[in-house]
Amino acid sequence: MTQDTKFSNTFIESLVNLQESDRLRYLALIFTMPEKIRSILFTAETASYIRGFLKAHDIPLNYTETLSISIICILTGEKTLAQLPAILSTELKLPNDKAQKMAAEIEKDVFGPVKKELDEFLSRKVASRPRDVVARKSLQNVLNLKELPARRAQPQLPPRPVQKDFPVRPSLQKPTLPAPHPNPLPEQERGTTPKPRFPLPPKPIRFT
Repeated sequence: MTQDTKFSNTFIESLVNLQESDRLRYLALIFTMPEKIRSILFTAETASYIRGFLKAHDIPLNYTETLSISIICILTGEKTLAQLPAILSTELKLPNDKAQKMAAEIEKDVFGPVKKELDEFLSRKVASRPRDVVARKSLQNVLNLKELPARRAQPQLPPRPVQKDFPVRPSLQKPTLPAPHPNPLPEQERGTTPKPRFPLPPKPIRFT
């Protein structure tokens, strides 16, 4: 988290600088909390306590919202109380021993008055987690469908029949004969002698 540029009057105001998706996720979880736990986030006394707490430990007040969001993460079940020392050491850039001491104070002063209600709330949240995951997936599927462009359903045409190959029928026309040569060769050149249509009488024999 980055250092804060302004101070919050309540814990809930520390969500303003988050991205919209994170802010909406935290708000959805916060409004499922019991009233006693939720009142921590909406009272000015809690935010005032955090500012006094940081001042008592010589930590700049521009870390007010950073610490507030870290506490919200524990109240919503995204982090655990056991992780609070590591969170303080990382987010506030503290040595481990000082982070351990501050975490013990916050656990006593902030979480102590609602410890029983918080444990019950987080137990129910863990038990319902599989249903929450299914619900989120279903909601995401609906949103994905809404983002798709509207398309008209096109009827599926039946598959085209496969055309069979049939044998080619022989032509019924008579074959065309080649045309005769326009200038046939004389019979003498072809080497043939024409035969007379009728036999001629023998020539008479002349005696001399």
